[in-house]
Amino acid sequence: MSIHSIDAVNSFPFWYSLVFPHNLTNKVRMNSSSLSHETISKPLKLWRNDITGLRALAVLPVLFFHAVPEWIPGGFYGVDIFFVISGYLISGIIFRGVLKGNFSYLDFYVKRIRRIIPNLIILFAFVAIFGWFFLSVDEYKTLGKHIYSSAAFYQNFRLLGEGGYFDLEATSKPLLHLWSLAIEEQFYIVFPLICTGLWTFFKTARSIGWAVLAITASSFVACLLVQDQTFNFYFPLTRFWELGAGIMLAYVETFYSGSLRRVPLPLRHVLSAMGLLMIVGAMFGYASQWNAPGLFSLMPVLGAVFLIAAHEDACINRSILSWRLMTFIGVISYSLYLWHWPILSFQAITYPMGTVELKLGLLVLSGVVATLIYYLVENPMRRWNIGSPKVVPACLLVGLICMVAVGQIIKKGDGDFNRAVLTEQPVLVAGVDWVYPENLNAVLSSDMQVDPPNDIN
Repeated sequence: MSIHSIDAVNSFPFWYSLVFPHNLTNKVRMNSSSLSHETISKPLKLWRNDITGLRALAVLPVLFFHAVPEWIPGGFYGVDIFFVISGYLISGIIFRGVLKGNFSYLDFYVKRIRRIIPNLIILFAFVAIFGWFFLSVDEYKTLGKHIYSSAAFYQNFRLLGEGGYFDLEATSKPLLHLWSLAIEEQFYIVFPLICTGLWTFFKTARSIGWAVLAITASSFVACLLVQDQTFNFYFPLTRFWELGAGIMLAYVETFYSGSLRRVPLPLRHVLSAMGLLMIVGAMFGYASQWNAPGLFSLMPVLGAVFLIAAHEDACINRSILSWRLMTFIGVISYSLYLWHWPILSFQAITYPMGTVELKLGLLVLSGVVATLIYYLVENPMRRWNIGSPKVVPACLLVGLICMVAVGQIIKKGDGDFNRAVLTEQPVLVAGVDWVYPENLNAVLSSDMQVDPPNDIN
């Protein structure tokens, strides 16, 4: 008996038990006492190359959308796919721990700290140093705010009051992209508590299922009803349904033997192909008048669910998603996502007239940086210990708190510090070489206004 086959549960999908619970009440009580030793001890295949490749399918469109948005108008939907993947994988860890009775909130977050914080600390230090030399006073002050709000994982709330994701000013915010990481961490602070609390009090998988269904459905309804699209984009409650789509799949597979492996392979080929077509169609078929997130977001979200549910032996999963290059990009996808936008943003700030070739070159540079950081920092940090296994995570938290302090210092200093900003001098020099169009000075900041020389008519 496997962890997915408990009594008669494999005959019923989880939503059947929610709607008609009396049919299963006497057959299944999903608690730890009902699990055999074989159920708990039999290993599961937790690593899937196709899901790693799906990460690449998520991150690459985001990169190209940020560099050359006209190439992939809906490339930002890659983040929606990341939410589905994250919901599926992380909730799977939580569900298996709850089912076995060994879930530890502390261990869960120790692993999260080791996974995400080392890279973040380096990124924050980099943008603070680079910004010191190249950002104006106002830009550097804003960067300080973004550093501490990103380090405290509420960057999405910060951005709510600053304008939309698609606004022109977005390119001047090197940490804009960390809104998505903030939403994930906000969700995973609350969700494990919900799962463990429900399991403790009710000892049934059905109680967790109801909670997952309620969170996902209410979040999706809120997403459709909210009219303010900036609010809709950044607010966690209008985004949780995308995580919930992956969580529902993990729930079915963990508690109700809902894996589609039992479905004939030809049908799973169809599901796999449909998933890819839905994702590609959403990314290339997006129109600016559509809300994002919104009803059209179902295409990439369900496309990702279909690909994950089809399993690794389905046609797209075993070919495109399992190609070595795709799995490699998937492995470094977190680093690649973190580093590509600050590099592109600093280019837009310091050299706004950058060509497509320059931007593509910067994406390559981002890949090199991401690879180095993955192999030299991100991967080793998952296993590195100094004495107690808790020492390294504690040090990383201290480092993150230091980054909060750095951001606060930059903000309190109004981004000034009597810095010599390297990008201001060329603008000032240009004032004596060119005749500016009438009223141009009105759009320049007061400390950069330039009067044409008297001898130029």
